[in-house]
Amino acid sequence: MVSKKLNERVTIDLDLRFADKNNSKHYEDVCIIEVKQFQKSLSPIFERLNTIRNLKGPISKYCLGLLSLRPVLPHNLFKTKLYNFNKFIISTI
Repeated sequence: MVSKKLNERVTIDLDLRFADKNNSKHYEDVCIIEVKQFQKSLSPIFERLNTIRNLKGPISKYCLGLLSLRPVLPHNLFKTKLYNFNKFIISTI
């Protein structure tokens, strides 16, 4: 979704699936909403997201996929984000 008026672009990733030769991970009930703005400002999408239960903050889908498939990888930099992500998923079940 693109807003020319607000200079922002929104992407929504649903039904996240990660796979390699040996493993697969499916985040069925998760969506990642990414808002890119030319200039940081409050927009209707942020206002709406603040009214629903969501986990705020940046997360790399690439890193999420790698760490979901290969938990033996070093992940100290992402430990807190991954913990919060998994805790959020469990609390919504």
